[in-house]
Amino acid sequence: MQFLQENPIIPLFLLVLIATALHNLFTISGAKKKAEKKAREAFGQIPKKREVKDYIRDYHQYVTEAEGATSAVDAITWQDLNMDDVFARINTCASSVGEEYLYHLLHELCFDKKELAQRDRLIYRMEENDTDRLRLQNALLSIGRKQGGLSFYLFHAATKRLKNAWTYTVRALLPFLGIPIAFVNPVYGGTFLIVAGLANVVTYYRRRLN
Repeated sequence: MQFLQENPIIPLFLLVLIATALHNLFTISGAKKKAEKKAREAFGQIPKKREVKDYIRDYHQYVTEAEGATSAVDAITWQDLNMDDVFARINTCASSVGEEYLYHLLHELCFDKKELAQRDRLIYRMEENDTDRLRLQNALLSIGRKQGGLSFYLFHAATKRLKNAWTYTVRALLPFLGIPIAFVNPVYGGTFLIVAGLANVVTYYRRRLN
Protein backbone atom coordinates (compact mmCIF):
# COMPACT_ATOMS: atom_id res chain seq x y z
CA MET A 1 0.00 0.00 0.00
CA GLN A 2 2.82 2.36 0.87
CA PHE A 3 4.45 1.58 -2.46
CA LEU A 4 1.27 2.58 -4.29
CA GLN A 5 1.00 5.77 -2.25
CA GLU A 6 4.56 6.68 -3.15
CA ASN A 7 3.90 5.89 -6.82
CA PRO A 8 0.36 7.12 -7.59
CA ILE A 9 1.00 6.86 -11.32
CA ILE A 10 0.81 3.05 -11.17
CA PRO A 11 -2.88 2.82 -10.09
CA LEU A 12 -3.67 5.50 -12.65
CA PHE A 13 -1.80 3.56 -15.31
CA LEU A 14 -3.65 0.34 -14.43
CA LEU A 15 -6.96 2.20 -14.46
CA VAL A 16 -6.23 3.50 -17.96
CA LEU A 17 -5.38 -0.01 -19.13
CA ILE A 18 -8.61 -1.43 -17.70
CA ALA A 19 -10.69 1.41 -19.16
CA THR A 20 -9.07 0.92 -22.57
CA ALA A 21 -9.69 -2.83 -22.48
CA LEU A 22 -13.35 -2.34 -21.53
CA HIS A 23 -13.82 0.28 -24.22
CA ASN A 24 -12.36 -2.03 -26.86
CA LEU A 25 -14.49 -4.92 -25.61
CA PHE A 26 -17.73 -2.94 -25.83
CA THR A 27 -16.74 -1.44 -29.18
CA ILE A 28 -16.04 -4.86 -30.69
CA SER A 29 -19.23 -6.30 -29.20
CA GLY A 30 -21.30 -3.41 -30.56
CA ALA A 31 -19.74 -3.68 -34.01
CA LYS A 32 -20.41 -7.43 -34.06
CA LYS A 33 -24.08 -6.98 -33.15
CA LYS A 34 -24.44 -4.26 -35.78
CA ALA A 35 -22.87 -6.50 -38.43
CA GLU A 36 -25.16 -9.40 -37.45
CA LYS A 37 -28.23 -7.18 -37.71
CA LYS A 38 -27.12 -5.89 -41.10
CA ALA A 39 -26.49 -9.43 -42.36
CA ARG A 40 -29.89 -10.61 -41.13
CA GLU A 41 -31.73 -7.72 -42.77
CA ALA A 42 -29.80 -7.94 -46.05
CA PHE A 43 -30.50 -11.62 -46.66
CA GLY A 44 -32.78 -12.11 -49.65
CA GLN A 45 -32.66 -8.43 -50.58
CA ILE A 46 -31.35 -6.98 -53.83
CA PRO A 47 -27.77 -5.85 -53.14
CA LYS A 48 -26.58 -2.35 -53.85
CA LYS A 49 -24.79 -2.36 -57.17
CA ARG A 50 -21.05 -2.16 -56.72
CA GLU A 51 -18.40 -1.58 -59.32
CA VAL A 52 -16.63 -4.71 -60.52
CA LYS A 53 -13.13 -3.74 -59.49
CA ASP A 54 -10.04 -5.14 -61.13
CA TYR A 55 -8.98 -7.20 -58.11
CA ILE A 56 -12.22 -9.21 -58.31
CA ARG A 57 -11.06 -10.55 -61.67
CA ASP A 58 -7.62 -11.53 -60.38
CA TYR A 59 -8.48 -14.93 -58.89
CA HIS A 60 -10.08 -16.11 -62.12
CA GLN A 61 -7.06 -14.94 -64.09
CA TYR A 62 -4.58 -16.60 -61.74
CA VAL A 63 -6.48 -19.91 -61.75
CA THR A 64 -6.76 -20.11 -65.53
CA GLU A 65 -3.08 -19.24 -65.92
CA ALA A 66 -2.01 -21.79 -63.30
CA GLU A 67 -4.13 -24.57 -64.80
CA GLY A 68 -3.34 -23.61 -68.38
CA ALA A 69 -7.02 -23.86 -69.23
CA THR A 70 -9.54 -21.62 -70.93
CA SER A 71 -12.79 -20.44 -69.40
CA ALA A 72 -16.08 -21.99 -70.41
CA VAL A 73 -17.34 -18.41 -70.74
CA ASP A 74 -14.70 -16.44 -72.61
CA ALA A 75 -14.21 -12.68 -72.48
CA ILE A 76 -16.24 -11.96 -75.64
CA THR A 77 -19.21 -14.03 -74.45
CA TRP A 78 -18.95 -12.42 -71.03
CA GLN A 79 -19.20 -8.96 -72.55
CA ASP A 80 -21.98 -9.93 -74.97
CA LEU A 81 -24.11 -11.23 -72.10
CA ASN A 82 -23.36 -8.22 -69.87
CA MET A 83 -22.17 -10.62 -67.20
CA ASP A 84 -20.65 -7.81 -65.15
CA ASP A 85 -24.22 -6.63 -64.55
CA VAL A 86 -25.30 -10.16 -63.64
CA PHE A 87 -22.40 -10.43 -61.21
CA ALA A 88 -23.25 -7.08 -59.62
CA ARG A 89 -26.90 -8.12 -59.29
CA ILE A 90 -26.16 -11.31 -57.33
CA ASN A 91 -23.05 -10.17 -55.48
CA THR A 92 -24.07 -10.26 -51.84
CA CYS A 93 -20.65 -11.51 -50.76
CA ALA A 94 -19.41 -10.35 -47.37
CA SER A 95 -15.73 -10.80 -48.21
CA SER A 96 -13.37 -10.03 -51.05
CA VAL A 97 -12.56 -13.76 -51.20
CA GLY A 98 -16.21 -14.51 -51.88
CA GLU A 99 -16.44 -11.87 -54.59
CA GLU A 100 -13.37 -13.21 -56.36
CA TYR A 101 -14.60 -16.79 -56.24
CA LEU A 102 -18.12 -15.88 -57.37
CA TYR A 103 -16.68 -14.03 -60.36
CA HIS A 104 -14.61 -17.10 -61.21
CA LEU A 105 -17.56 -19.45 -60.75
CA LEU A 106 -19.66 -17.49 -63.23
CA HIS A 107 -17.02 -18.23 -65.87
CA GLU A 108 -17.34 -21.97 -65.36
CA LEU A 109 -20.25 -24.17 -66.44
CA CYS A 110 -21.30 -27.06 -64.25
CA PHE A 111 -23.31 -29.99 -65.65
CA ASP A 112 -22.54 -32.48 -62.90
CA LYS A 113 -25.87 -33.51 -61.34
CA LYS A 114 -24.32 -34.37 -57.98
CA GLU A 115 -22.58 -31.02 -57.76
CA LEU A 116 -25.73 -29.14 -58.73
CA ALA A 117 -27.79 -31.14 -56.23
CA GLN A 118 -25.27 -30.32 -53.51
CA ARG A 119 -25.53 -26.62 -54.32
CA ASP A 120 -29.32 -26.83 -54.13
CA ARG A 121 -29.09 -28.49 -50.71
CA LEU A 122 -26.78 -25.77 -49.43
CA ILE A 123 -29.01 -23.01 -50.78
CA TYR A 124 -32.08 -24.60 -49.18
CA ARG A 125 -30.28 -24.99 -45.86
CA MET A 126 -29.21 -21.35 -45.83
CA GLU A 127 -32.76 -20.26 -46.62
CA GLU A 128 -34.36 -22.40 -43.92
CA ASN A 129 -31.75 -22.39 -41.16
CA ASP A 130 -31.17 -18.88 -39.80
CA THR A 131 -28.68 -20.04 -37.18
CA ASP A 132 -26.32 -21.75 -39.61
CA ARG A 133 -26.65 -18.94 -42.11
CA LEU A 134 -25.77 -16.24 -39.57
CA ARG A 135 -22.82 -18.26 -38.28
CA LEU A 136 -21.51 -18.56 -41.82
CA GLN A 137 -22.17 -14.90 -42.58
CA ASN A 138 -20.36 -13.81 -39.42
CA ALA A 139 -17.38 -15.98 -40.31
CA LEU A 140 -17.22 -14.41 -43.77
CA LEU A 141 -17.72 -10.91 -42.38
CA SER A 142 -14.73 -11.47 -40.10
CA ILE A 143 -12.61 -12.00 -43.23
CA GLY A 144 -13.92 -8.74 -44.64
CA ARG A 145 -13.06 -6.94 -47.83
CA LYS A 146 -9.47 -6.09 -48.58
CA GLN A 147 -8.73 -3.47 -51.18
CA GLY A 148 -6.74 -5.24 -53.85
CA GLY A 149 -8.14 -8.66 -52.94
CA LEU A 150 -6.45 -11.68 -51.44
CA SER A 151 -5.82 -13.96 -54.40
CA PHE A 152 -2.40 -12.42 -55.00
CA TYR A 153 -1.29 -13.84 -51.64
CA LEU A 154 -2.39 -17.33 -52.70
CA PHE A 155 -0.45 -17.38 -55.94
CA HIS A 156 2.46 -15.05 -55.13
CA ALA A 157 2.85 -15.37 -51.37
CA ALA A 158 6.65 -15.33 -51.49
CA THR A 159 6.73 -11.78 -52.86
CA LYS A 160 4.72 -10.54 -49.87
CA ARG A 161 6.71 -12.34 -47.20
CA LEU A 162 7.81 -10.05 -44.39
CA LYS A 163 11.51 -9.41 -44.12
CA ASN A 164 12.94 -10.05 -40.65
CA ALA A 165 9.55 -11.21 -39.38
CA TRP A 166 11.00 -11.97 -35.94
CA THR A 167 11.43 -8.23 -35.30
CA TYR A 168 7.64 -7.80 -35.30
CA THR A 169 7.32 -10.35 -32.49
CA VAL A 170 9.94 -8.47 -30.48
CA ARG A 171 8.20 -5.15 -31.06
CA ALA A 172 4.86 -6.63 -30.01
CA LEU A 173 6.38 -7.79 -26.70
CA LEU A 174 8.27 -4.58 -25.93
CA PRO A 175 5.29 -2.63 -24.49
CA PHE A 176 4.73 -5.37 -21.91
CA LEU A 177 8.24 -4.80 -20.57
CA GLY A 178 7.15 -1.34 -19.52
CA ILE A 179 4.79 -2.78 -16.89
CA PRO A 180 7.42 -4.34 -14.57
CA ILE A 181 9.71 -1.36 -15.17
CA ALA A 182 6.89 0.94 -14.02
CA PHE A 183 6.79 -0.80 -10.64
CA VAL A 184 10.47 -0.01 -10.15
CA ASN A 185 10.45 3.43 -11.72
CA PRO A 186 7.05 4.73 -12.89
CA VAL A 187 8.53 7.49 -15.02
CA TYR A 188 10.90 5.21 -16.91
CA GLY A 189 8.27 2.49 -17.21
CA GLY A 190 5.60 4.84 -18.50
CA THR A 191 8.00 6.46 -20.95
CA PHE A 192 9.18 3.07 -22.20
CA LEU A 193 5.60 1.92 -22.68
CA ILE A 194 4.60 5.03 -24.62
CA VAL A 195 7.68 4.95 -26.87
CA ALA A 196 7.26 1.22 -27.59
CA GLY A 197 3.57 1.72 -28.37
CA LEU A 198 4.24 4.64 -30.69
CA ALA A 199 6.97 2.66 -32.47
CA ASN A 200 4.47 -0.15 -33.13
CA VAL A 201 1.88 2.31 -34.44
CA VAL A 202 4.40 3.92 -36.80
CA THR A 203 5.56 0.50 -38.04
CA TYR A 204 1.97 -0.59 -38.65
CA TYR A 205 1.05 2.44 -40.76
CA ARG A 206 4.32 2.34 -42.67
CA ARG A 207 3.56 -1.25 -43.65
CA ARG A 208 0.03 -0.31 -44.70
CA LEU A 209 1.25 2.53 -46.88
CA ASN A 210 3.74 0.23 -48.56
